[in-house]
Amino acid sequence: MEQEEKTYIAGFNAGFKLQRFTPELFEMLRDSLDEARDYDRGLIEGAKEWDREKEKARLAELDQINGEREQDQNQEQEVE
Repeated sequence: MEQEEKTYIAGFNAGFKLQRFTPELFEMLRDSLDEARDYDRGLIEGAKEWDREKEKARLAELDQINGEREQDQNQEQEVE
């Protein structure tokens, strides 16, 4: 594995964790990041990945809630 790739991966993992556990800190750092640098690009993309995963989890939760709501409505209609 090339050094640039290792540096990017280290940044990605750090960005993912920063955005997950201390998003306020990541926001303070964001303006000073340079996407031309592998580590910084990894930080930015890692933070974006956490945001995507968080959004997927929210959508799955909403789908579950909607499914339960529809099931409850169907049961109510059957009782009537």
